Amino acid sequence: MRALLLLLLVVFACGGCQEDFQAFDCEVEILGSLPPTESTQEANAVLFRVLIPAKASGKYGVAFTTLSRDAVEKKKGMIFKIRRLGKWRHLLTDSPPTRASVSNGEDFFSTAVQK
Repeated sequence: MRALLLLLLVVFACGGCQEDFQAFDCEVEILGSLPPTESTQEANAVLFRVLIPAKASGKYGVAFTTLSRDAVEKKKGMIFKIRRLGKWRHLLTDSPPTRASVSNGEDFFSTAVQK
């Protein structure tokens, strides 16, 4: 139930998410960290923009990470290959959110491979 509530908070914070990742194989650019919403101060989030596939190119995503905000900021501009993001139930948006509400789970960078 908590995971569903957090997912709904992400959708609300995003201003209405458009497309589910499902099983995309993606290349993404790290845009930096996002501050948490007021209700979830404990979770760190990474903001990224999809480069490949073309169907999702230019869309934005948010994911949980165990890295500090400073460590995420140092990865800004780096490109990563991501597989099977759908298992995390992430959604893509047309515009970048300004705050994130993500649940603790699998770290984004634990399966991301830097290009």
